[in-house]
Amino acid sequence: MSYNLWKGLQRAIDIINCFDDDHTELTLTQISQILDLNKSTVHGILHTLYDNGYIFQNNEGRYLLGQALLSKSRYSHSTNKTLLTVTAKPYMIQLSNKHKVTSNLFIMVQEKLMLLHQMLPSNSIYNISHVSDNDPMYCTASGKLTLANMTEDALKAYLKSIELTPSSPFTITTQEALLKSLEEIKRLGYSYENQELGEGVSAISVPIYNKSGTLFGAISACGISSYIVRIHDAIVTDFKCASKRITKEMF
Repeated sequence: MSYNLWKGLQRAIDIINCFDDDHTELTLTQISQILDLNKSTVHGILHTLYDNGYIFQNNEGRYLLGQALLSKSRYSHSTNKTLLTVTAKPYMIQLSNKHKVTSNLFIMVQEKLMLLHQMLPSNSIYNISHVSDNDPMYCTASGKLTLANMTEDALKAYLKSIELTPSSPFTITTQEALLKSLEEIKRLGYSYENQELGEGVSAISVPIYNKSGTLFGAISACGISSYIVRIHDAIVTDFKCASKRITKEMF
């Protein structure tokens, strides 16, 4: 690629990056000032982007992101799933084999963590392979992690829509206790489920955040309760470290 072609392409990307949540509409002058480029240069690139549907101009002469660019967002979820799996898989293999636990990878889809990938340890006699993203959120580690990261309004709506039915003798069955548990998750930076879904099985789930600090996914450890309790601190430390590395590599 020639230098001039590269420079033109970079400037087009820079123009698109001028638009964000706080700047959905911009004038030619504003874009020129943000990028410290003369208006004629910016106008020429805007014209090309406009012809290809990547930039739109309203009746007031302000520029917005075009439909051609916005339509590409339909493919972002599929791309995110692939990138997250590829990035996290080496860490999951290492964590599962080191701690002899089942590691699970989740991605956020419509305010719920959905199971994306699972890794069983190669050197353990007992493996927990039944992990479902259809289990009630209030009694699973990753589900409670989701609830802890919800907005206040979304959490209120969720609590109104469900009945806290026990799945085991250890299930949280009052909203007061659940809210207390969610505050603890926020404070500690991870979620712990101690036999709340079923007796004898426990899990620890650590969040994966994107650049804006929004919950993007999670990575969890699942195993026999007595064993999880024994190595609880080591799991939390290593899974948090893996989460930070995954975040750094992805974002």
